[in-house]
Amino acid sequence: MKLAAVCDTNLLVSAAIFPKSVPAQAFDKAAADCLIVVSFDTLAELFEVLNRSKFDKYIDLETRLRFF
Repeated sequence: MKLAAVCDTNLLVSAAIFPKSVPAQAFDKAAADCLIVVSFDTLAELFEVLNRSKFDKYIDLETRLRFF
């Protein structure tokens, strides 16, 4: 049985925006070894945050939504 890993919005946004970052590495490790657990509210917030145009300078919207 896999362990559960709870991810908050900040970790998920950082992992999406900066794919080589420590949060991205932590997310990738958790995704490989654990069952990722998030709430509906976290997913809703993640969707809203990933749609912000201020992140366009880091990564395009399509890639952010594909992460979602």
